[in-house]
Parts: sequence; structure tokens; C-alpha cells
Amino acid sequence: VVALTFDDGPDPTWTPRILEILERHDVPATFFVVGARITQHPGLLRRTVESGHEIGVHTFTHADLSVVSPRQAEIELSQTQLAIAAATGHRTALMRPPFSSTPEGLDQRDHAALTDVVQDGYIAVLSTHDSQDWSRPGADAIVERSLPSDGEGAIVLLHDGGGDRQQTVTAVEELIPRLK
Repeated sequence: VVALTFDDGPDPTWTPRILEILERHDVPATFFVVGARITQHPGLLRRTVESGHEIGVHTFTHADLSVVSPRQAEIELSQTQLAIAAATGHRTALMRPPFSSTPEGLDQRDHAALTDVVQDGYIAVLSTHDSQDWSRPGADAIVERSLPSDGEGAIVLLHDGGGDRQQTVTAVEELIPRLK
């Protein structure tokens, strides 16, 4: 099983394009959303959930939880939950911290922040394959970084917000048939 995950949305340009590709290929995904962006585009988050995709918290301002105070971290998470609930009528247990990738990429401060999040009842989701699509390396590189080897499962980290995601859109269109 390969889980496609998208961070930093919802984005009015890129999220709908990714949703269309996922729908065309009948593939569910998980979107880790930023609370401030939800407040700007609640209908887009509703569409994401109504299309059968999972959502998770990615903080309200894309804050690095390893450097903010515990109180600020609590606010980042709770305000995102409120934005999700206002837009969809639901809450989520899933959470991915901004600036995270694979478990191997966590330092001691990241681990401490993640431990706090888990102790607050969240299910922390990292990735096994970081596409590094944020660096815009080209669609082919994004695809290659997203493919598990030898039939292994994977949690693939991609982005639907936070900048120009045309390469990601192109890569997802190619990636899904290859994964299938």
C-alpha cells in the first residue's frame, strides 16, 4: 500500500488540480492542511473531504513546533482543528508537523515536539519517501523519489500548497499509473 500525502494546502490553484487527478484515477489521499489557508478557502477543504480524502493538521501558520513554546504549539493545533471543524463539521486525529519528513530526519527537538503532539492524542504521520517537490527538481525527479522499491509500501510526501506546484501536478499524473 502506498499512501499519497499532500502538505501546505488548501491552495485554490493546485489543490483542485490534484483532486481532479486523484478522482480520475480513483485514488484517495491524505491532505495535511494549514489552518490559515482553511479560513481563506473553506469550500475547498469541504470539497476535499466530500471527495473521500483524509485530512490532518499541519498547524495554523506552518509553525515549526520544535521551536515554538508549548502554549504556542497548543494554539497552532487547536486553531487548525477549529478551522477544520468550521469548514467540514469534523475533527481529525492526524497530524504532520511542518518541516518534517522521514523519522530519520528528526532531531532531538523535533522528537520532543512530536512526543508532545502524540501525548495530546494525535496520530503523528511522517513519511517514508520525501519527494522534495518543494525544491522544484522537475517532475521526473519527483516521481523517482516517490517510488518505493521492490513492491514495498510507502508514505509519500508531496505538496499542494506553499508555492508553484506545477511540477508536483505533472508528477502525480505520472506517478499514480506507475504505482498502480
